[in-house]
Amino acid sequence: MNEQKMNYEHVLSPIKIGPMTLKNRVSFTPVWPSFATADGHVNRELIEWVRDIVKGGAACINIGCGCVNRNLPPFVTHLLRMSEESVVNEMTILSDLVHMYQCKIGIELFAINMYGGNFADRDHNGDKPAVELDPTYMTKEQIKEYIEDFALAAERAVRCGVDSLVIHGAHGQLPGCFLNKRINERTDEYGADTIENASRFTVELLAAVREKIKDRLAIEYRINANDMIEGSPSLDEVIAFVKRIEPYIDLLHVSRGMHSEQKLAPYMNQPIYYDHGINIEDAAKIRKEISVPVTVVGSVTLEQAEQYIAEGKADMVSMARGLMADPMVVKNAKSGCPENTRPCVRCNYCINRTHYDLAPVRCSVNAELGMETLYMNLGNTLPKRIAVIGGGACGNRGGENGGAKRAYSRSL
Repeated sequence: MNEQKMNYEHVLSPIKIGPMTLKNRVSFTPVWPSFATADGHVNRELIEWVRDIVKGGAACINIGCGCVNRNLPPFVTHLLRMSEESVVNEMTILSDLVHMYQCKIGIELFAINMYGGNFADRDHNGDKPAVELDPTYMTKEQIKEYIEDFALAAERAVRCGVDSLVIHGAHGQLPGCFLNKRINERTDEYGADTIENASRFTVELLAAVREKIKDRLAIEYRINANDMIEGSPSLDEVIAFVKRIEPYIDLLHVSRGMHSEQKLAPYMNQPIYYDHGINIEDAAKIRKEISVPVTVVGSVTLEQAEQYIAEGKADMVSMARGLMADPMVVKNAKSGCPENTRPCVRCNYCINRTHYDLAPVRCSVNAELGMETLYMNLGNTLPKRIAVIGGGACGNRGGENGGAKRAYSRSL
C-alpha cells in the first residue's frame, strides 16, 4: 500500500466498547514502564510519561501491571497497588489528565507471585513450565481470595475515574493458566480436563468483577491464542473458552506466548527480523465466532490496522512500542502526514530496561521517553545543525524526517 495515499478512514473511525466510546481504533496496550513509587503509587514520572503518549491522539491508554494481591511483600516495588485504598487519590489525578486530552484510560489488573526468586524457583515440578501463579497448588480458599482481590480492585478502579479494566489472562498470568493442561494439574472442578472446568475460575472472576462495577466500566480481557508450550489449548478450545466469558466482557485482546519461557520472548515482543502483525490471523478466526469487538497486538502497523479493520479481521489495534517511539502516530495519520512518524525499530531496548534491568523505560529512537520530567523544565533550546554519521537506530532515516534529528532536537 502507498501510505501517503491512505486516508485511514477505518482506523480513525470511532467505536463503542461497552459503556465507552473511543474516538478512533488505536489503543495503547498495557505495559510496565517501571514508573510508580516504591510503595505502589502514581508518581510524577508516570503522569508525564502518560501525558506525552496521550497527546498524540490515541483513543485509549491502558496502564499496565495493577497488582490486586492483598498484603504484598516488601520486595514487590514500583508496581501500582490496586489492592490498596491509598492508590485512589493519585490514580484519580492520572485519570483526569488523560481525559483532558479526550482520551480514555484503562487499568490492567493482574495477580503477582507472592514469593521472591525467578520463574524456575516458583516451579514445584521440574519438568513443567514455571508461571507467575500455578493453579495446581492453590487451595479453594485461595481461589476465592484471588477472585475477591480482583473484584475489590475493580471497585476501587471505578472510584479512580478510569474507563475500563483489562483483565490479564495471557502470557502465563493466572486466569490463562487454568486453561493449559500441562500447567493446570488439578483434578477437581477447576481442572483443565474440560473447557467448562478450565473456564470456571475466569468466569467466576469476571462475574465477581461485573457485580462490583455493574455497567460503569468496560471490561477487556487479554488472551493467548496460543501459549506456544506443551499443553496449550487448541484454537478451537480457546474459542470455546472465549464464548464462555463473552457475556462478561466488552473487548478481547489477542496475543501469544509465555513470559517464563525465554525462547518465546521474540513472539511476544517481536524484533526487527519478525513479521509485523503476527497475531492477526488467529484474531480473525476468533472474531468470526464471537460478537464482542477484538483488538490485536503484535507489531501491527497503522497501515496494517487500516487493512485488517477494513477486511473485518479485527475491530481495533493495540500498540505499545510504536506509540512510545512516536506518540504522534495517530495525529500524523489524521493530518495526512504519516511519513512524519518516527518508526519503532523493534530493538526492544524498552523491554530490556523494564523486564530485565527492572529500570524505568527508555527508547532508543525517542530520547525523551521516560525522561519527561527531566526535560520539562529546560525551556526552549537553541536549534543546532547536526550531522548523523553512520546508520543504526537513530541514523537510518536521515533527511528532514531523520530519526536522530527529531529524537534529540530538545536535548541539544
